[in-house]
Parts: sequence; structure tokens; C-alpha cells
Amino acid sequence: MKPVPAVAVGAVIGAGFRYAITNAPGVDQIWSTLVINLLGCFALGIVLVHGERFLKLVPSLQPVWRPFLATGLLGGFTTTSAFALQSIELLQQANQFKFLILFSISIIGGLVAFHIAQKIAVTGLAK
Repeated sequence: MKPVPAVAVGAVIGAGFRYAITNAPGVDQIWSTLVINLLGCFALGIVLVHGERFLKLVPSLQPVWRPFLATGLLGGFTTTSAFALQSIELLQQANQFKFLILFSISIIGGLVAFHIAQKIAVTGLAK
């Protein structure tokens, strides 16, 4: 498989997961988007550290694993556009407090989740 089809397949799967989670009964779309984006950042940290190591066992997957997982699956799963839309809607509704919480946790939390995942993954490699 070539990288472009791998990205497309991953994106379909990731977007399907995101849609299922955000549209589940009783789920608040704003907070589910936040959780999805934080999980995506965490997963990306793990994938980027461990992907090379584990997939060396299957040389034929080398050219497509990262595009499939990082760009396709996790890119389709996470969503900056929904985050942007929900942030603007909160501001338009004059809900500055909820906006600040969402914005702060999304940006800082995403960076922290990625960093923690990388630390966990690298520590696992050292064992």
C-alpha cells in the first residue's frame, strides 16, 4: 500500500470513531471534543516513539505506518476545526469562563498529554 491510500483509510477510521463518540447519547460535544483531542495528542506521542521500533518487525509496513496512524487515524480522530467552532460559539454566547477553560485545557493539556506519552514511551524503551 502507498502512503496516500494509507492516510485515507486511517482518516476514515479516525473520523468514524470521533463521530461515534461525539454523537453518543448524553455526550456533551464540547467536552467530548476536548477529550478526543487530548487522547489524540497522547496517542501521537506513543505512536511516534514506539512505531518505528515495533514495525521494524514488518518491513513492508515501514513506508505506510506513520502516515496511516499519525496523519490518517489520529488526524481524522482529532479535530481542530470543531475546537475552533466551539470556542467561537462560547464567545458568541458570552460564556467567556467556559471558553477560557476549554481553550486552556485544550492547548496546555494537549502539549502535556503529548509530552507525558513521549516520556512513558521512552521510559518503556529503556527497560
